[in-house]
Amino acid sequence: MAGLLYALPILMIALFSYPLGIFSDRIGMEASIGYGATIAIVASLLRSFTTSLDLLVVFTGIFGLGFAFCLPNLPKFVKERFPPQLSGTATGVYTTAIPFGTGLAMVLARP
Repeated sequence: MAGLLYALPILMIALFSYPLGIFSDRIGMEASIGYGATIAIVASLLRSFTTSLDLLVVFTGIFGLGFAFCLPNLPKFVKERFPPQLSGTATGVYTTAIPFGTGLAMVLARP
């Protein structure tokens, strides 16, 4: 089951990043990042407090869906918000922060 909980967000990103990227082009980058971050944060909080394994899987999938909403917009966000000489640094920060945050959560989580 631990493998499913780890792989499910990645699966959701693989399945939904493309269609949510198309949808993001319709509603705008800021709205997409806002909706995706909100969905991911709420799902993460719900994951933290659930005592049911089934709900943990559901909330993990919803978290992955929120992340898939944000992910296609991050390169566009960097391009629009940072000067060209800093775009590599900004991309490196968010690219590093994603696995770092995941690893930190694994270290800090209680068994």
